[in-house]
Amino acid sequence: MAALACAGAWRSYQVAGEYNAAFADVHRLGFSEARLAAIAERVPANAKVGLITDLDAAGQGYNAYHAALLGAQNAIAPRMLYQMNDGARPEWALGNFFQPLDFAARGEQLGYVVEADLGNGVILYRRKAR
Repeated sequence: MAALACAGAWRSYQVAGEYNAAFADVHRLGFSEARLAAIAERVPANAKVGLITDLDAAGQGYNAYHAALLGAQNAIAPRMLYQMNDGARPEWALGNFFQPLDFAARGEQLGYVVEADLGNGVILYRRKAR
């Protein structure tokens, strides 16, 4: 019985390894953690953070947008990450961009200034003083 249990556990381990090799990090969560690590170092752990991105939350960009949103939420936890809307504007915002863009102008449109350009399309914004 013990031998069967060990053989079953070993086979389960093999199947999990094969699955991970075939479908390794399809949403690139590990990539998000590495890209956004500097944000977590600069923003207080209890902060609310808005998301500014060049990905479209509707249409064909839906899956990419939500994968990037979830990856960013995971990377900066325990900070709360919010989709930007017409209502609340948190003090901090994360710029998570995948195309070249005028990052300062994009933040300006939403009432933010660039606090730090962390490279690789990652921008830390701070809400403008009123």
